[in-house]
Amino acid sequence: MFGISLIEFFTIIILGLIIINPKEYPALIAKFSALYRELKKAYCVAMQEINNVKEQVNLAEESKKLKDDIANLDQDIKQILGDDGKLYDAYDISDLVKKDEES
Repeated sequence: MFGISLIEFFTIIILGLIIINPKEYPALIAKFSALYRELKKAYCVAMQEINNVKEQVNLAEESKKLKDDIANLDQDIKQILGDDGKLYDAYDISDLVKKDEES
């Protein structure tokens, strides 16, 4: 935690208890508990934002996957089933028919 070991942390706590006046303990505990609540609140907000970003990334990936699937469906639609049961490429000749009708 913050680059200090557990022994160093307890040493700091013990020195703080020795140096600080015992009459100030309640106020100090109140300040630390308020700080803890604020840090916990900030942590929850940060985790919620991280989860929102993850969800947006997942939605973007799903959207891309769906677009790819639609493109594949378009390709499948452009194939026809022959009399022999095989799929054959089908071509859209409507543009050719329109050009032929115009001339």
